[in-house]
Amino acid sequence: MKVACVSESKLDLIRADRKFSLFSSTENKGVGAIGIPIQGLVARKGLVPSVRAWDLMAICLSAIGADHAVTRRKSPDGWTREIELVVSVIDHDFWSEQSKNLEKTFSFLTGDLWSIQFVGDGAEFFKPSKRSLFKQESVSLLSGGLDSLIGGIDQVADGRRPLLVSQVSTGDKEKQKYFANHLKCEHIQLPQSVHAVSEQTEGSTRARSLAFFSYGILVATCLERYGNGGGVDLIVPENGYISLNVPFTPMRIGSLNTKTTHPVFVRSLQEVLNAAEIRVSLRNPHQFDTKGEMMANCGDQELLKSLASQSSSCGKGGRIHMHCGRCVPCLVRRSAFFVSGFEDETKYMYSDLSKNDKNHLHYDDVKSAWLAIQRLKKVGVEKWAGSAISSALLGGNVSDYYSVAERGLKEIKRFLESN
Repeated sequence: MKVACVSESKLDLIRADRKFSLFSSTENKGVGAIGIPIQGLVARKGLVPSVRAWDLMAICLSAIGADHAVTRRKSPDGWTREIELVVSVIDHDFWSEQSKNLEKTFSFLTGDLWSIQFVGDGAEFFKPSKRSLFKQESVSLLSGGLDSLIGGIDQVADGRRPLLVSQVSTGDKEKQKYFANHLKCEHIQLPQSVHAVSEQTEGSTRARSLAFFSYGILVATCLERYGNGGGVDLIVPENGYISLNVPFTPMRIGSLNTKTTHPVFVRSLQEVLNAAEIRVSLRNPHQFDTKGEMMANCGDQELLKSLASQSSSCGKGGRIHMHCGRCVPCLVRRSAFFVSGFEDETKYMYSDLSKNDKNHLHYDDVKSAWLAIQRLKKVGVEKWAGSAISSALLGGNVSDYYSVAERGLKEIKRFLESN
């Protein structure tokens, strides 16, 4: 399916199955909108990003628009889509040279077949009346989740004050502000702002993390350090077990497991940044830590104890407005609290997973976790992980990846056995 995310002036010139107006509203019926408030927000915050970082954000938001607009159920296997994306950018010649790199990056993230083309006439960012001078040395993503909270706490405990960047999502805006205030760090929040108009939209939204990364990259290029020719680290805190997200069982389609911070995706996105000469380095300091280890080793235990239960982890939280307690992210979260000895005051819809019914013990993710635990014991971590961890995929020595995957699953084992 062909999706065009272009400036309003290009909307009538391009044939596509789905269309979005990029950075502006439109009166055209059947046309969605992407990034309408972004230009104004960037200007009001005094941000002056690099042109290519701005273009990259436009590309990432457009990919999210396509991800929403093209449903999976009509694909031959019920999952893999063929998406032809057209995007308006400022630096048309450069991005046309990078189309293959971007296609590879997006394909790994979403599990689809991408074809990306670029047209000119991309909307530029508004110049602020007064440019903000950000003195921070680095930028750190703050989602409202437990891992990004720990990442922020650790940096502050080490004497650093990163500029915190958040993608505003349902129910997390005030929580993000609350955490940033406790960390005493400057904080910038930007909305995803993708509005599809088709009657049916795709719910899996595997591309949604592209907005988070692109916002962090955009803001990183606004730091004074970057303006003076230096490089900037973008810290993306995520425990290594979830980062790898090895499927519990071979029956679970690989792309059904999210790949938000998977090292292959991060490396591929870094290659795009390097080619664009965007001097931002993507860093996950917890790539080889489990969530339980992140909690146990956090640099300010008292602050973490006061905030941890207020963080969000659930993959279904936006729909039920609380933690379900039984999805994979909830299982990892509850296990981390248990093994680290933290009191878990989180409210879970399905709290007692020992109940012998389809909503608890026999729920798909809980059953799959038990199957994975049994398989790990029977065949060992290498056979359990299968192709999800390999030198061909990850490059070089993968022993540390095997180790964190095994330790992460054993944390879940300890928690489930305690129920």
